[in-house]
Amino acid sequence: MAKVAGVEALAAAFPYNAAKPSEFGAAVREPAKGQAAEPAEPSIGGSTLSETNASPKVGSGNPQASFEGFWSTSSSRAASRRR
Repeated sequence: MAKVAGVEALAAAFPYNAAKPSEFGAAVREPAKGQAAEPAEPSIGGSTLSETNASPKVGSGNPQASFEGFWSTSSSRAASRRR
């Protein structure tokens, strides 16, 4: 339940897309920097916390920490791109 609460808190940091106006018209030439917020703990950015079996998706089943300290998941990579 802690992960769910953490995800909810992170999502609440973005009640709307403040950069949305920069996605239209002449503003698209110089888009605004996207919003960013740090999760309370790295597991909040993980797509799964219970995967223990090796697979092509998770490799050995033990994700490696990325250079940012987040778990190396597609969620974390997407969050990195938004910064």
